[in-house]
Order: sequence, then structure tokens, then C-alpha cells
Amino acid sequence: MKIHGSVNAFGSIVATREDYERCYRRLSRGLLGSSLKMALATKTLLYVGFSFRDDDFVRIHRFLMREMRRTMPRSYLVTVDRAFDSQIADLGVQPIHTDATFFLSRLKKRLVADKHMIADARYDVIPPFYARVLRAHGKVSALSFRKYPDIMYCLAYQDGLQHALTRIVTFKTTGDYSDASKSARTIAAYSDKVRPEKLRAHAYPTVAYVDGYINGHLYFVLPEKQRGSCPLYYVFGCRDDLRSYADFKRDLRNAARFHRAAHEFAMQFVRHGKIEEGIQFHHPAVF
Repeated sequence: MKIHGSVNAFGSIVATREDYERCYRRLSRGLLGSSLKMALATKTLLYVGFSFRDDDFVRIHRFLMREMRRTMPRSYLVTVDRAFDSQIADLGVQPIHTDATFFLSRLKKRLVADKHMIADARYDVIPPFYARVLRAHGKVSALSFRKYPDIMYCLAYQDGLQHALTRIVTFKTTGDYSDASKSARTIAAYSDKVRPEKLRAHAYPTVAYVDGYINGHLYFVLPEKQRGSCPLYYVFGCRDDLRSYADFKRDLRNAARFHRAAHEFAMQFVRHGKIEEGIQFHHPAVF
């Protein structure tokens, strides 16, 4: 919450005593103040890099303390400055005397140990696997669509794998995927909602893409022993874990037996000239 505005909007900056008084009136009556008071009244807050020198914030805090008769949840301030101990104690805030960077690094280690967060080292498994997916994609792309129309599903599946892995790495700095439940929610959403919808609509290439997208997230969250079983290749309807190109070619020849409707869809796709030999087939992202 930017209580005192932004440097990008000079008119919003609070600097003078008059500005502070206007700001306090806004916080007392406006939506931002209501959100701030709700957070203070209902949440256990951890303050990092905050000195409690802000008059308006302290006034709001004291007002809530009086209103709630000191039943506000206890909050914590990480600081190396002991000068404000008595002041923040009066506000129901407990100091934690240590360096903020040290505190947060220890906190993260504990959250990882308790399996609430995924360790940063887990991201290191993605680049080598991504490279393997790219090599596998190149092998499949070299096959003839006229001879093997069902390769469209493998290529769509591999696109889903690549997009999942790329997204996880891209959002690493936000911490989104460090939340152990993030990938679980994504997997559940695509498995329980997106995939059944696309299957009912006979959108078979998108179903293959979604299967790859799901497996990309599974590869990230699963333990090392289970990650090794993630398929690099895909034949629609086949339940084998196709980790090798030889296994893929074997089952590709029997694609019609695994899912006749999907095979017919691929045949029609090629027969009607929707793709030409030598053209790279890619499935767009499904987010």
C-alpha cells in the first residue's frame, strides 16, 4: 500500500505537515485506509525495512489499539535499531533484532524444510531437461506429416512441456512457483477443467498440448526419482511412458489403435492441406 503516493506521480507525494493531515483524513475515511485498518486488525504482520516513524501510520495504529482494546493480532518488526523498542511495544509490535536479509534467508530455509516452499535449487533441473525436450522436438519435426500425421500430437505435447518449463523459469524471481501449492493448483485446473473441456470439443491437438503443460509442472515439483519418468514423446491415447525415440516410433505406427478419432482428425488435417512438408508445427500457448 503506497500510503504516501509515488515518486512517479509528484502530486501524490506527502511531504509537508499539511500533506500529512490530508493524508490522515483520507486514511481515516477512504478505501485505502479501510484496507489498511482491516489488515492491521486481522493479520499478523511482519515489518521489514520499516521504521515506524510515519506519523499517519502510527496514528491509525494507535486508534485501532484503543478501539480493539489491545486485542489486535501481534505483529513483528525486523530491525537492528533498538531505539524504537518502547514505542513499538506500545503498539503491540514485537521487535526481532537482526539483519533483515539474514532473517529472510533463515525464514526461507525453514519454509523449505517444512515443505511450504520449493528450494531455489529445484529450478536448476529445468535447463537440461528443456534442452532434451528441444532435441526430441527436432527429431519428431524431421518426420513426414504425410507418412505420420499423428506426430502433430507429439509436437503439441512437446510445446506444452516447453511452455510450462519456460513459464516456471520466467516467474522464478516473483516467487510464484516457490509456493509449493502453485503448481498443484495449476495441475488441478488443467486436469479437472481445461483438458475435459477440450476433449469434449474434440480439440485433440490442444488436449495433447495440455498433457504436456501438466507434465512440465509435474517435472518441476516431483522428487528426483519420479522426474525421470516424465515422457519426452507422445502418442494420443497411448498410456506408455514414451521416454525414448525408439518407443515413440514403435507406438506411432499403431496410433490408430490407441485413439481412432484422434487419428482420423490428424489424417483429415494433413489430407486437407492444413500443413505442408517442411513446415514447423507449433501449438499456441493455452493459459
